[in-house]
Amino acid sequence: MQKIKRKNKNKIFHDSRCRKLCFSKRNPRSKKKNPNYKAGKSNRLIVCAPRELCLFDSTDTTLNFFDDVIEKIKQCGPRYTLYFDLSQVEVITPDAVMYLIAIINNTKKVRVFEIACEGNMPKNQAARAVFQDVGFFKFVSAPYARKLNDSNGFMKIHNGTDADNILAGAFCEFVHNNCNKDYTSTKRLYPMIIELMTNTHQHAYHLPYELDGHLEMYSNWYIFAQDLGSAVHFVFLDTGSGIPSTVSRKLREKVSDILSVNNDAVYLESALKGDYSRSETKLAYRGKGLPGIYEDCKNNQICNLKIISCRAKCLVNNDGLITAQNMSSYFEGTLFSWDIAK
Repeated sequence: MQKIKRKNKNKIFHDSRCRKLCFSKRNPRSKKKNPNYKAGKSNRLIVCAPRELCLFDSTDTTLNFFDDVIEKIKQCGPRYTLYFDLSQVEVITPDAVMYLIAIINNTKKVRVFEIACEGNMPKNQAARAVFQDVGFFKFVSAPYARKLNDSNGFMKIHNGTDADNILAGAFCEFVHNNCNKDYTSTKRLYPMIIELMTNTHQHAYHLPYELDGHLEMYSNWYIFAQDLGSAVHFVFLDTGSGIPSTVSRKLREKVSDILSVNNDAVYLESALKGDYSRSETKLAYRGKGLPGIYEDCKNNQICNLKIISCRAKCLVNNDGLITAQNMSSYFEGTLFSWDIAK
């Protein structure tokens, strides 16, 4: 008798549960309460990339695209979808891919608002191959991503938050293997990489969230190297606050900043030359990293040094001549590029 009652109770509970589940499937309002509910087209924003994406060679066009990306992120609400239409891209460089990865992975609002980042790949086969070669799919999952293959011509993009001695050594070994150089000829490369990794924390004084329209990003570094045949090309990205926004300023410079004069190029060139103690900590042993890199360039340890940070772009010739200019668009963080000639 008790078994029959238990069976009846179980049947009543089961029938009631089934009715609730069927009702929730029929009732569209119930979907909004589901935490896994995906937003419709009204919550989907699209950003279209131009034909060429190269931060150093096509700076204005590329930064305009990333400005559009940042504006779309500002418009996003919780659980929005941001779609990257890269189909028309024909030329893209590793620095642009690296910056795209950083914006997707390091922008705080993307994480906090759980913004889904989706997109397609370029129709152009050469441009599509760049994403594969630099290691884009290590950071972004895609159904059409091929298995990552190791190549002697690439050190795919790596990232971190602290100085990584083992990884820095691996990049030095990559140079030795591809340039047929011994350790004495690249003795400055290892401390240079460690210095850049360390500066991500030491010099990354964060700006308040969305101050002056800029999105706050988690501090992180990214590094990549490629054998170009005549040289090994390096790209290093620091997503902390840019150099011009963190340097120490003189009184007259503070007044100029209040008047909204863009002096970023002046600050970047000054920090590179070491003309004035630009470390915000005011400590004597700090702020020596950039002048040391500049000296390496003048001593032919590295060549073709290029830097983009905040609203400044800086190029250093092999003779040490610095060409610095202000930019109309803002770059989140600091991007370095240099070569080691064979």
